[in-house]
Amino acid sequence: MLWGLFKKVVVADRLGAYVSNVFNFPHQHDGEPLTFWVAAWFFAIQLYCDFGGYSDMAIGSARVMGFHLMTNFRRPYLGQSVGEVWQRWHISLTTWFGDYVFKPLGGYRKGKWRGIFNLGVLMFLAGLWHGANWTYVLCFLVFFVFLASRLIIKKQITAFDNVIYGIHPMFGRVVGTIMAFHCGIFSYIFFRSPTVSDALYYYSQMFSFSSTKFYNGDASTLWYGLFGIICLFLVEIYQEDWTKDKNAIFPEPKNRTLKYLFFAGVISLILLIGVFDASQFIYFQF
Repeated sequence: MLWGLFKKVVVADRLGAYVSNVFNFPHQHDGEPLTFWVAAWFFAIQLYCDFGGYSDMAIGSARVMGFHLMTNFRRPYLGQSVGEVWQRWHISLTTWFGDYVFKPLGGYRKGKWRGIFNLGVLMFLAGLWHGANWTYVLCFLVFFVFLASRLIIKKQITAFDNVIYGIHPMFGRVVGTIMAFHCGIFSYIFFRSPTVSDALYYYSQMFSFSSTKFYNGDASTLWYGLFGIICLFLVEIYQEDWTKDKNAIFPEPKNRTLKYLFFAGVISLILLIGVFDASQFIYFQF
């Protein structure tokens, strides 16, 4: 519950103030491509920390009462391919769609192209599940294009992976993770934009490169938000690479004194830089 609260009030709600200013009033930032990029990066992390934090709190609340719920997010932004990001994101929903839509349609059993079609049906329905709005459908169809591309040009992508990982495994990991993260970003723009036309305008501004102007908003929002992001990824990298239980949500030190010092540190950060204005979880609307 504590780690979920950290994600929500220290990271998601802090970044949300910046994101809302740009996505809700994009025309006020004409000619500021870097502003649009930063808002897109921030929204991707806001969405994850908002829904991931909600899921963590639900899992923690259930454990207090003796129930063990499935892991719903497994550090998705550390995935090294768009397919791995999909497998780590909203696992309860993707598992359900896999079991009740993708597999009954035949999965990949009837060949690559039929599998791609089945995947497209799954993504279309996943978009409709979020709401009867073309922005949600297009969000998932953009993500589907990235997933399908890996299947269609698999040899070329494998060759590229061999090159970057051949330079150095860590270099390959970093490049793969950054590319997968940006595949998500380009789909989330549709998710966050009020209308399709707003999303298309947003894309056009991202790639305008007309100036170097940048909206930094409230300094505390920007810098505290970046600090929260750094803390988030330091913990997640520790979970990913240094813990035996890959489903662990929170890295609890085994030493009791260190454990409670760590808890006290997280609570202090929540109280010092958390945002406690009234706000809903993004996924409450779905």
